[in-house]
Order: sequence, then structure tokens, then C-alpha cells
Amino acid sequence: MNSFTWNRIWPLFENDDGSLPDIFIEGLTDEQTVQIYNWVLDRSSIYGEPTLWSIVEEKDIPVREIENPAQMFIDRKVEPFRHGLDNLVIEKVELPGLSICVEAGGVSFDYRMGADWTKSCVEALFKFLSMLKSIGPNARVFQADEGGHESPNSLFEEAFQEYMKTHNKEGLEGRLAPPNQA
Repeated sequence: MNSFTWNRIWPLFENDDGSLPDIFIEGLTDEQTVQIYNWVLDRSSIYGEPTLWSIVEEKDIPVREIENPAQMFIDRKVEPFRHGLDNLVIEKVELPGLSICVEAGGVSFDYRMGADWTKSCVEALFKFLSMLKSIGPNARVFQADEGGHESPNSLFEEAFQEYMKTHNKEGLEGRLAPPNQA
């Protein structure tokens, strides 16, 4: 990430103001949504003891007790769900805490801004997002303030597109083996 790009997007990560900005990956097929969720969980762990609402059983069920939560959502057996991620390491850089949300049309991640988001962490985040985009090549990746889905941040989108132009020929295919085969 060049200094110009870093200086432009740094304000999106710099100060912890208590909000949780979102990064959306939208326009995914059902299969891509499941593949992305499983790929992410294969490389991280679930933070805490989150639950999700089972439409079938009409009760909360611990996410860890479900074999494939994203597929259950696609099959309309559970409601959209969100939980924290722990120990997500991309190219030897552990990303600060993210949460993942599985919802109609894609996935999203939220993050808490602050000092943990160094330049190397933001570069690792962009690498992570580029890997996910290779699973859903037609997906749109964008960032918005908490609750601001309809007002995406153009600086983030431009920076990510620039990153993709300069880094997408790095042989990601070998790093995107199906879960449990990486």
C-alpha cells in the first residue's frame, strides 16, 4: 500500500469513536456465501459463545453446535447471524477483532477503529478482502459507517480497487484451497 493510499484511508481506521464500521461483500451467490464463511472460519476461530436463531426449532442455538451455519442460513433454517472472529491471521499478520455477518446476498464484517489498525494490519485486511473477492469475483466490496449501508465510503472503495489492480496477479489460487485443505 503506497503512502498516498494509506494517508487517504487512515482516517477510516485511526480513532476509536465507539462505532463499528462495516465492510460489505455483496452480490454473492448462495454457494459463494457459504464458501466464504467456511473459508474464513477455517482460518480463524469463533469469538465467545454466540448463538443464532433457529427458525425450525424456534430458539437460540450456539453457533459452535451447528455443522454449517452459513448453509443453514441459505436453507432458511436460521436467521441472518453475526459473531466475532478470533485469531484471523493473514500473511503472518493477525487482524484486529472483526465480526462476520451472514445475510441475504453476502457477508459483512465490522471492526472497531483504533490504534490496533496499523498500516500492516490494513494491508493484511486488503489482502484478506482480495482473497474473498477471488471466491466471489463479481461481488462488490465496500465500507460504510455503522448503519450507513446506503452511503458507502468512496475512499475505501477506490483504495481497494487500486489495491486489486496492483496485487491481484499474485497467485491467490494456491491460498484459496477449499476449507480443511489449505
